[in-house]
Amino acid sequence: MRRLFLVSPIKPARTGTANYFDLFLQQLVRAEPTELQLVVDAARYGGLPDKPGYHVVDFRGLKRRPDDITMYFLANNDHHRYVHRMLYEHRPKDGIAVSVVHEPDMWMNIEAMCNLREYGFDESDLRYFAEYEFGQDTALMCRLNASGMVSPNFHYSSLAGRHIYEHSDVAVFHSYFAEAKFRLEKSPTYVSERQTPFQSMVMAHPPEPEMTIRHTGNEKDRFVVGTFGWVKKVKQIDALIAAFNDFFAELPAEQRSNVELRIVGHVDEEPGFYPMAHAAASKAANNIRFFGYVPDEELLPLMAESSLLFSLRFPSCGETSGPMYQARGLGIPVVLSDYAAFAEEEAAYHVSVKKDQQHSQLVDILHREYKRFTNGRSAMSSPKAITTHPPKLTVQQMLDNVLLFADNRASNI
Repeated sequence: MRRLFLVSPIKPARTGTANYFDLFLQQLVRAEPTELQLVVDAARYGGLPDKPGYHVVDFRGLKRRPDDITMYFLANNDHHRYVHRMLYEHRPKDGIAVSVVHEPDMWMNIEAMCNLREYGFDESDLRYFAEYEFGQDTALMCRLNASGMVSPNFHYSSLAGRHIYEHSDVAVFHSYFAEAKFRLEKSPTYVSERQTPFQSMVMAHPPEPEMTIRHTGNEKDRFVVGTFGWVKKVKQIDALIAAFNDFFAELPAEQRSNVELRIVGHVDEEPGFYPMAHAAASKAANNIRFFGYVPDEELLPLMAESSLLFSLRFPSCGETSGPMYQARGLGIPVVLSDYAAFAEEEAAYHVSVKKDQQHSQLVDILHREYKRFTNGRSAMSSPKAITTHPPKLTVQQMLDNVLLFADNRASNI
């Protein structure tokens, strides 16, 4: 039986649903004929008990064979830094390397790992990761970055992906945007060590199961709109607060108590981003509620009370958003940024990221959906995104292609 290693931290599922990793793992468990092992950083995981369908092992000292397949689940946060280290060290003797690229713009995470000297890297190693995108200009770009002379968007839009290009036999992206960005931003002056390019695939998010907590829409007494997840500047919470405030101010006074904006998630205050102060200074201050982090068992009931969910991102938008899929499972329409990966997703509305257009579009959507709510009509359905791309692969189709790739590789040796 072929061995399949999935290198990714374990992320607990939320009550009644599952996040992307959980859904992905569940489908791999059902895949045959493979023996699945989940590779974690035991120092962070805190234990290595086996789970139904797979073994849990530490990445340190892992021994692999040339006929093994290793899937590296690459995300842009500190829990995945050991994954980058393992891919960086992957060689042909370790078997097939499959990079599942959750977010191609990983500069911020890679830079922090190097600066903090984690997993054997140091500040000088940042140049290695940056060479894929900047080629002969890498030293200059690293100096400009270290001197604070780059745009704030630079950290959200730069790849730092040489290890992905050099060591992946297969690269799996979550959007056609991410695949094109990674392919097109390879520097013309970059000198590669590989003879042939990796095989590229685009895979859809595993389908979110229909929730038992159903969205009841107009059966509720209040028109509740929400945003869920870590509250950060790139989630454009300030833009949503400003739009809700204008929507609120334009309502007849007797109707204002009937609307509420819920911001659910840990607030990460950054320079120039103080959403609580922004909300407190608005006319709608008493109708904007910050819940902070909530336990798993409270998240879905809060979400299910929403008539509309906003998931806005810019400039970081290469990865898709878990709450967006959870809302879909609950039957709640979503509003997404008309940008990057989000532009490929189903949504009731897509709004521009251009500031001179975004605000008026958000206010208009709030009025439109509130009118539906007060007239006793259901919320706008979620049409498919307009796209000319072919259908994305399912997890099973992706795995079938990887196994075929491995079989062809073995027959050619």
